[in-house]
Amino acid sequence: MTQFSQKVNDLNAAKATADKEQSNHTTTKVLNRLFLDSRLRVTYFDQITHSTAIDILLGDETNHKTAEPLVDNLLSYYGCKVATTAWVASFYGVSEEQVIRACKYWGHELQGDGLLLLTRDDVRRASAEVDLAYENIPNTTYLLPPRAIAKMALVLPAASVVQAVLRSLNDEFPMIEAATLKLPHNDIVRGTRISPAQISRYTAQAKIVGKYAYVQHFGDRVSKQTWERLLNYQGAFPPPCGIGVVKVDDSF
Repeated sequence: MTQFSQKVNDLNAAKATADKEQSNHTTTKVLNRLFLDSRLRVTYFDQITHSTAIDILLGDETNHKTAEPLVDNLLSYYGCKVATTAWVASFYGVSEEQVIRACKYWGHELQGDGLLLLTRDDVRRASAEVDLAYENIPNTTYLLPPRAIAKMALVLPAASVVQAVLRSLNDEFPMIEAATLKLPHNDIVRGTRISPAQISRYTAQAKIVGKYAYVQHFGDRVSKQTWERLLNYQGAFPPPCGIGVVKVDDSF
């Protein structure tokens, strides 16, 4: 190898190292902003559907040999792919206690990503759909769909798979500049209260078409408008912010 060729190789190696360091710096900058700004997190993840989240969980940064069997074994809750807290712990290589604690602390935000909090009776009634032995679960249990699983990487200890998913999130969705960022919002839509019998009928319809697990995104379950908007929705799940949330006025 000539002296000139060696210099070219050295320059290329230095450039590759600098590019990698810049990439790592950008990733750190993006993730730090996500950690600190809850509104930014909502906007960021509002771009991610459940199917996209599965791609992120199986991304180039993660170990396919480890991830693929787990993703293939996701449960189905009325048409929605979900994971138990034990599944999430196994995927990320952390303890189930850490996952449950994160669900409790971040539960309100994670509900926007589809997090489900079910009672033992809820699971018992869904036992034909969900392969989960309700006798062995506590009084309440969490089920996490793919986007909620991906967001958990932001709040779990920095195990290797956690860091890999964070890198995949950064690669998939480069950060939008704050000056051009449109913060999400959900307008309030006033709804009409319906009877328990009507709720049961709407529930049955939603289960048949595989949308029941998503009702929480549309508003109060006691409202006729909530169920009609859910049943008529044709987009990807979870729906984006801005679709409007139905609320029933109980002030009178």
